[in-house]
Amino acid sequence: MAITFVDEETPTGTIDGVNAAFSLGHTPVPALSLLLVANGVTQSQGVDYTLAANVITFLSGSIPGIGETLEAWYRYGDGVVSSSPGVMTVQAAIIAALRMSTVISPGQVPNGSELQEGADTLRRMTDLWSTDRGNIFTTRIDLYTLTPGKQTYTIGVDPTGFQTPDLVGARPLRIVRANVLFQTTPTVRRPMVLLSELQWANKRLQQVSTIPLQLYNDGANPLSTFYFYPIPDAAYQIELYTWQALAGWVGSGDNVVVPPGYEEAIISNLAVRLALGFGKPVGQELAMLASQSKASIQSLNTPRLRLRTDPALRGRRSGLYNWMSGEVE
Repeated sequence: MAITFVDEETPTGTIDGVNAAFSLGHTPVPALSLLLVANGVTQSQGVDYTLAANVITFLSGSIPGIGETLEAWYRYGDGVVSSSPGVMTVQAAIIAALRMSTVISPGQVPNGSELQEGADTLRRMTDLWSTDRGNIFTTRIDLYTLTPGKQTYTIGVDPTGFQTPDLVGARPLRIVRANVLFQTTPTVRRPMVLLSELQWANKRLQQVSTIPLQLYNDGANPLSTFYFYPIPDAAYQIELYTWQALAGWVGSGDNVVVPPGYEEAIISNLAVRLALGFGKPVGQELAMLASQSKASIQSLNTPRLRLRTDPALRGRRSGLYNWMSGEVE
């Protein structure tokens, strides 16, 4: 069960100056995580009250009276998450990394600031990982329908909510391939040319309308703008193959489905960063585990390149180089 924080809970029980026993919704773990406030005054465990499981018993002289308030803050759960293979709970990953980095001891529950630091570090790390093709396990394929006569389209999510994109979808980190689809039976795809900034700027006449066969992405953030050339003269469908950022985590209790190898790579590399952040030494074993686990997923994700020889050297052969035989086939 993952650690959960409870804020401003009102314990169950009658406040009448006589009743001394009150119940919490859960058992605080650890017990000292309980912050109990009676009528605005923090109560001391063992002095003003005792705690047994989820039951608070006030000692004589500290029993809340009529009209007084009682509020509790605490956390519960042991941080150990039982999950299915490939399903990673963010909070459990942070706790595992904190323990692996020796920021906290085995079995110890992190405090709020340690969990927050872990969450912030995890977000920064995965954000950086998303810029490296070796860390991206898939290329997404999305379809968008263009509007006749419209050349530019924005895409992405504006965190302020002020800008509404033309295309509904995540801002692509990189477009690796694009096709224009002709609605025939069967569907015919025609590859589009992805233009650089210089190539787009060199288009002397951009206001031409027909089938869009070229695409320039300005890469702006949070909304990118796509420029299609020529301007579509019909409602063509566009097929984009894009890198997408690794899963973004909003809450520490989020569950994220990850491919094989990612859970170990994320936890061990997060542990290295947390050790550095908290001034802990990074052991050789941890550094090696982090490096090797990340290298494993990168070796799986990196595209395989096909080697070809110069046409002048291959004659009538295909030009594919067989690295096993050392010959051109």
